[in-house]
Amino acid sequence: MISVEYSFQEKKIFLTRINTFDGFEDEDFINDLLKNIMEIAYERKLKVVPILPKIALFFRKNTSYKDLLPPGIKI
Repeated sequence: MISVEYSFQEKKIFLTRINTFDGFEDEDFINDLLKNIMEIAYERKLKVVPILPKIALFFRKNTSYKDLLPPGIKI
């Protein structure tokens, strides 16, 4: 099972952790999962706060999602 831990606060979703099983290394799957989460954030008009460095890296590689970052958050 693969999951993303998060919390909500004031129209923001804080992405805190990606849980995978031992030996899982399919980065394309993780990127697709994160893209789906970003689309949901767009639909629900949420801002996304990447707590996990892997998610911050996703934002650096996928600049089209940078407008989901709250004001003051620089990646």
